[in-house]
Amino acid sequence: MSAIVADVPRTRQRFFLWFAIAAAIAVLWGFGPTYFFRAFITTRDLNLLIHVHGFLFTSWVVLFVAQTVLVAKQRTDLHRRLGVVGAILAVAVVVAGVAVAIYANPVRQQRWADARGTLASLRVLLAIAYGPLAFAVFAACGVLWRRTREAHKRLMSLATIAVMDAPLARVMDDFGWPIVVGAFGFEAPNGPLLTLFGPLFGPIGLSHLVDLPFWVALAVYDLKKRGGLHPVTLYGGLAFFLLKPALTFFFGLLAR
Repeated sequence: MSAIVADVPRTRQRFFLWFAIAAAIAVLWGFGPTYFFRAFITTRDLNLLIHVHGFLFTSWVVLFVAQTVLVAKQRTDLHRRLGVVGAILAVAVVVAGVAVAIYANPVRQQRWADARGTLASLRVLLAIAYGPLAFAVFAACGVLWRRTREAHKRLMSLATIAVMDAPLARVMDDFGWPIVVGAFGFEAPNGPLLTLFGPLFGPIGLSHLVDLPFWVALAVYDLKKRGGLHPVTLYGGLAFFLLKPALTFFFGLLAR
């Protein structure tokens, strides 16, 4: 395994390292005022569920960076050992992420309580916990295909992208694009997408579209280094960005 990694151009290894560092910076920026530096800033109190979720999510991002560093340093032995920890942590991230999506917001909690039947419950769960659910799928596929190097690292990158909506929404807010938590996730009431394409983007919110820059970076890397998109980048990205609006529309038709 180490010999194989040694043959990979260092620029390929560095991209995923910088990709992971960029994700970590976005998380630190987005959650700095309300979580990481809250001891120095007056913010609202956080309950135990939020603290557990924050700890697990932060641990995943730190592990993601550590794993890319180990690959860049050709320490695949440690990378594989930490992978076991990562698989366990991923399960905890999903459970905590879904729990926070439902119970950390009173409006969402009421929507979940009001859901009657399997179809209604799936529709609400898709709307409020799409990120953690997508993370679960990508991370599980990443574990299953861990021996296929190029697919594995892209799947883990997509898993991380899937849960980046919250920090990226807060970063966008700092740039003057107001983000609020709506019924379908993060929304930008005065943002250009809703202003120009309100009927299209309004019903699905922006809970996953804010993650687009990270996928674009991955796609540009593929185009530059491979001459085309890797199948995981292409089909994983299409599924992630298009599945939620498609399923929301489908469930809406069934509910009529």
